[in-house]
Amino acid sequence: MPRRGSHILLFLSCCLLLLACGGGKEQPPEKDIVKVPEDINKHVKEAITVSLAKADSAHPAILFGDTLIATPFITTHYRSTDHQPAWSDRGKLKAPGDTLLGILLNAHDYGLIPEEYRSSLIDSLLKSAADSAGNVDAAKISRAELLLSDAFFRFAVHLHSGRLHADSLWREWHPQKVDTNLNLLMNYAIEHNAIRQVFDSLEPKQYPYRMLKRALKKFRKEFAKERWDTLAATTDDTLAYKQLLKLRLIAGHDYDSTLEANDSVKLARAIRSYQRKHDLEPDGKLGKNTRKSMNISVEKRIRQIEITMERWRLEPKEMPERYAWLNIPSYYFMVIEADTFVMESRVIVGTVKNQTPLQVGKIRYFLIYPYWRVPYSIAWKEILPAVKRDTSYLRKHNFEVLQGGTVIDHSTIKWSRYSKNYLPFTFRQREGEDNSLGVMKFNFENKYGVYLHDTNSKRLFGKEVRALSHGCMRLEKYMDFAAFLIRDDSVHIRMDSIQVYLDKKEKKQIDLKKPINIYVKYFTCGADETDLVLYEDIYRKDEKLENQLYSEKTFKKSVSPKIPEKKPGAL
Repeated sequence: MPRRGSHILLFLSCCLLLLACGGGKEQPPEKDIVKVPEDINKHVKEAITVSLAKADSAHPAILFGDTLIATPFITTHYRSTDHQPAWSDRGKLKAPGDTLLGILLNAHDYGLIPEEYRSSLIDSLLKSAADSAGNVDAAKISRAELLLSDAFFRFAVHLHSGRLHADSLWREWHPQKVDTNLNLLMNYAIEHNAIRQVFDSLEPKQYPYRMLKRALKKFRKEFAKERWDTLAATTDDTLAYKQLLKLRLIAGHDYDSTLEANDSVKLARAIRSYQRKHDLEPDGKLGKNTRKSMNISVEKRIRQIEITMERWRLEPKEMPERYAWLNIPSYYFMVIEADTFVMESRVIVGTVKNQTPLQVGKIRYFLIYPYWRVPYSIAWKEILPAVKRDTSYLRKHNFEVLQGGTVIDHSTIKWSRYSKNYLPFTFRQREGEDNSLGVMKFNFENKYGVYLHDTNSKRLFGKEVRALSHGCMRLEKYMDFAAFLIRDDSVHIRMDSIQVYLDKKEKKQIDLKKPINIYVKYFTCGADETDLVLYEDIYRKDEKLENQLYSEKTFKKSVSPKIPEKKPGAL
């Protein structure tokens, strides 16, 4: 007779075989035709129960190949309602469900991608669930139910906090960043038929974001049927080329055919119209930068606006009462106080090779007639080769040489001995009007060694493209900014005192009674009540973000992502 242990082993083997063969019933039936309307909800409930039976917070549920990223929230909701359908009744969408599906199908109105929320699939399941005889496939309804719930949570989180990690820009599912209970939000939205109101409450409240959302809808409508040919890089002034240019300006809604003037005047006027919309020098000429901008397609421009909206979602939800804001692509600096612009100025930023880093800092003091301590990268790349070519370079440009913090006689140094790998000296440019930092420097803590300052090359502020520095930010209206910073400290320092220091060329540190935050950001478009302005993607950061959000490979991952091993919650 077989031993007792053999019976146990056989029993366990059968159990494992049953589970492996589907005995555990982890998926609902692919088809479940219900002929009696009163029975539909019961069948949908059973299918939902089976679908979520083994779901847990660590492993998203998989429903016919579709990953339910919001599984913890979905299970919480349906278990609290005994798995009753949330969006449908007897096979038809209730008002909240109908509103939700409509929003998902038009997700581009929010700068998001409809198919990221399986909107077409949900729509198809619902439309094909009932046959001509009135029979309903409860399997399709239950699948649509769960996909709608997943889409609600996805959409809510994406609207509030974006689809990316703010620092790394990796795609990430981060519901923890929403400071409201998502399940309570969905319950409220369903009970009060307030889907749109709930979503609107989650969006960024910043004025630029709200204006961009409105501008996106207007842009899509205005250019829905417009496409244009590429303008070749040529100086050809033929009639054929002018006609192509005219067609491009007509497509862009810049050419005014009703204007009483000759063709040349009309073209120049139209080009200036285009240039103003794209923050280009409005000279009415088809220069290199204008032509390059005109060759960007409608689709690319739409994505540019959507990407900028995504960047706003990654920003803090609340800003200080007063702060400084520098946007790299627009080459512009602003000071905001109580939601009002109190000053603005043109700036010069880093070149493509020496990019100004994105950061947030706090300005606690500024310097009058500062030294410039040359960064090591500039020292070996630029100054050392210049000194090797001309030993009088340091004297001509007012540089000192320091070793161990002490100024030494640079005329005794044999510069040919030194290179990138061995340069034991520090270069420091003396204070003065010829100093590369100009006469004023605004310091703020940052790991990049960059700051905001005046410049001795003020003519560069007149250039159209102002990506010209080694990474620091040069401020045209430095005196206006200094005046704002000391405005509330007239007891200790007044503006006429600043002027005295400048006149005497006296080196001075001015500590601020009220330090101010400075935000260095990257937004390639902006809008107000009337205008949309599109800037050049000078550092190609939008291009990288576009690959994350819109590439086919990334998009497929976002719709049905693999379960991460090292970064829980990441898409």
